Amino acid sequence: MRALYFTFITILISSCSIFLGNTKSLKSEKYSSHFNQSNWKEVDPDLSDLAYTNTKTGSIILFNSLCKKYDNSSLTNLQKNLLSGLDNIRIINREDVSLYNRKAIKLTANARLDGVLVYLDVYTVKKNRCVYDFVLISSSQNKIAIDRNDFQVFLKKMRID
Repeated sequence: MRALYFTFITILISSCSIFLGNTKSLKSEKYSSHFNQSNWKEVDPDLSDLAYTNTKTGSIILFNSLCKKYDNSSLTNLQKNLLSGLDNIRIINREDVSLYNRKAIKLTANARLDGVLVYLDVYTVKKNRCVYDFVLISSSQNKIAIDRNDFQVFLKKMRID
């Protein structure tokens, strides 16, 4: 699963830079996290801003920011781009929600990443010229179901300015 995490990060970052047309994009410095649930360990985020792994289920929570040069892009297009490196994407649910007092899109899906089936919950929100993606990645339906409550805690403990 850890290898899938790094692959997903690479896909995420490269697809965003392609989508944004090779312009210089910046990471946000206007966020903070106070997530410290048991069983979750902060790990090297590689190209993301934050990453946690559940030591029992192997699920991963990722937080990624990308600022500037996307102002005219819709949340739907940004989220589609986030998933562009995955195969056999099956959208289970997509809905408009409110996150941090902004319109956001919540997506539940499964897809193949390097041939391996993964389960995803993704929130995408824009604030102050930045796009923020929050992703829960699991290797099974049971594991993602177990970790959804902690993912909601993660979202509540995050602050973006």
